[in-house]
Amino acid sequence: SSIRWEYDEGLRILHIDGKGAMGDAIKTIRVETSKTQSGYSEKTIRNAPWEVVSSEAEILDISPDISAISTTAFMNFKNLREAYLPGVVSIGVSAFYMCEKLEAVQMPNVRIIGSSAFECCSSLERLLANNPYSEDVRSAKPKLTLPKVMAIGNFAFRNCRKLASISMPNCASVGDYAFMWCDSLIEANLQSATQIGKGAFRQCPELRKVRILSGATVGKGALARSGISWFEYAVDRSSSDTADSTTNQDALVFFDIETTGI
Repeated sequence: SSIRWEYDEGLRILHIDGKGAMGDAIKTIRVETSKTQSGYSEKTIRNAPWEVVSSEAEILDISPDISAISTTAFMNFKNLREAYLPGVVSIGVSAFYMCEKLEAVQMPNVRIIGSSAFECCSSLERLLANNPYSEDVRSAKPKLTLPKVMAIGNFAFRNCRKLASISMPNCASVGDYAFMWCDSLIEANLQSATQIGKGAFRQCPELRKVRILSGATVGKGALARSGISWFEYAVDRSSSDTADSTTNQDALVFFDIETTGI
């Protein structure tokens, strides 16, 4: 494998070096789990070599030359607090699932966030797109700013209870239940989103504002039991119909969730 790793026990930093996707560093193991009439059923387990420090590592430092994080790569890292992912463009399914102490992530180039990537990261409040190492991530304001993200998978940030604000101005699609149970979420800027999945913001009691693209498809229950019952629609400025100054203004469109099912 071209992916290499080392662990600094004194500083509790997991360093991962290499180039490209880290997929070839993750081994797939099939375990016989139960006997059936046709033989044994098998369970597939993905095992990363750095799992041996999953209960110790507090900081994750990934090389700028690594472009993709594999499925379940850091799942259930119990004490992980910070992650630096300067060159990553894709985060795999459940990559950081159940990292309950994870507070801050810097990932300036991420475009795709896989399903359940940060699900149940209940301490996550700072997810930044600024240049890596340009500031102390711990002193940054708790605001989610990801201008390069194009797609967010199902359940990606579900149960991230400390996220307060989201800005993903170029994101085209948000998966089902992506931000469900984000108790502290107040606002979300998704002004380019054409697809919002069902239950995307369900049970976000503090939510006050969500902006999406005019004409976007919204799944059932997207705002159910949240703090608001409407979306703010942003006009599509790429359309020829938005040429004059009057129609080029943002538009507010209100939906009553009791009658529309949103």
